[in-house]
Amino acid sequence: MFVVLGGTFALKNISKLNDKLEQQHAVLNELLIQRESILASKIEEEALNDRLENNDLRFASFIEAQAQNAGIPEPQGFQEREQPIADGEIIAVEGSTTFSGITIEDLDAFMQEVYESRELVYVQRIEFQPMRRRNTEGLQIELTFVTFRAGDS
Repeated sequence: MFVVLGGTFALKNISKLNDKLEQQHAVLNELLIQRESILASKIEEEALNDRLENNDLRFASFIEAQAQNAGIPEPQGFQEREQPIADGEIIAVEGSTTFSGITIEDLDAFMQEVYESRELVYVQRIEFQPMRRRNTEGLQIELTFVTFRAGDS
């Protein structure tokens, strides 16, 4: 009888230990998943920091090259301005330019060139209107781009 009671008691304890081990195993698995996620985020952050530190993009030459690749006339009137963000750790560089007499298809080809360049450039704004001069076809398109660089911090 003592053997049966002792065996039952031992089985209950083993069952409780097994449940605890499974809970601890689940917690450990969750911690490992979180660790992997943190490591992946850290790698992405380092890659972005490298891109920011090595970003020496100049809008005028970049836009002119993409326009040439797309087979459209070069734009006029480049304007650039810098603005510190994130307490100066990052500099946002905004560049604007105007294309005259191009079609939507031309714009599409140009935007494809910008996208395929893989530069750290984002289109912030596109404004377009018909050309105002008589006998002039196409659109006047003003584009505003933004890129980011590492700040001085």
